[in-house]
Amino acid sequence: MAEKECICFEKKELAIVEEIFDGRNKVSYSQIFVNASQIRKIFFDKHEIQKFFKVVESEKIVIALRTRVEPIVILKNRHPELFDTYKQNLIKFAEANKIPVEDLLA
Repeated sequence: MAEKECICFEKKELAIVEEIFDGRNKVSYSQIFVNASQIRKIFFDKHEIQKFFKVVESEKIVIALRTRVEPIVILKNRHPELFDTYKQNLIKFAEANKIPVEDLLA
């Protein structure tokens, strides 16, 4: 089954479907429209997830905004098929809009 996109790219704006978790693994969704001028920085970082009885390393995208305290976080384990596409498109979007990108995976 094809995965649904959670980031749509325009020239100067992103449309992001954010997953919001409460403490009991219930998920709700919120759609956010983010103008390029609202983005302070984009990070690519490591993320650890619990799988059965072991901890597995994964990746995450963190979009820090000027207008919000909590960053937008996109986890690779939640979007495995499209994650690398998101990374490539966010790098292009950041270069076109002069947004700093930090790759902490290296």
